[in-house]
Amino acid sequence: MEFLLCSMSEVDVSDGSLDVVRESVSRELDIVERKLERFRERLEDFEDEHDMDSEEFLEEFESGNLGDDQDYFEWKAVYQSVQRLEDRKERLEKAEIK
Repeated sequence: MEFLLCSMSEVDVSDGSLDVVRESVSRELDIVERKLERFRERLEDFEDEHDMDSEEFLEEFESGNLGDDQDYFEWKAVYQSVQRLEDRKERLEKAEIK
């Protein structure tokens, strides 16, 4: 049997281990979704507090128009975390376990 993740990784898995791999992927997907929910809520808080969406914020922040407030660095970190988690979620959802 093969475990494929994003068509980039191939790992041989014996038939007996297949269910364990499926459960692990499912569990990881649940964890990622819960983290995403928390980070998205935090993004909404930043957007409401500063009256701009995150994409606009990032453009303004990276061009130096907003200053160096610690809040902005946290907002950027949360935004980047959401991006990474969304990418991970997509890869997990596309995982093929044969």
